[in-house]
Amino acid sequence: MSFAFCFDKEGDVYQFVYCYPDTYSRLWHYPDSLERRNLDYFQRDLLGLSVVSAGASHAVACVLSF
Repeated sequence: MSFAFCFDKEGDVYQFVYCYPDTYSRLWHYPDSLERRNLDYFQRDLLGLSVVSAGASHAVACVLSF
């Protein structure tokens, strides 16, 4: 991976993030597996849903607390 960026404002803070692409089902597998373990120090809370065809909805974000 490569990209070019111009730092055009001297006083600004710049942050870069990279995440490899993954499927939706694999993305949710890890928090699901933690939730099934019933750990005392883990909690998952839903932040929002997306509306998709046929009135179904899918979770789009959650908060993982350790």
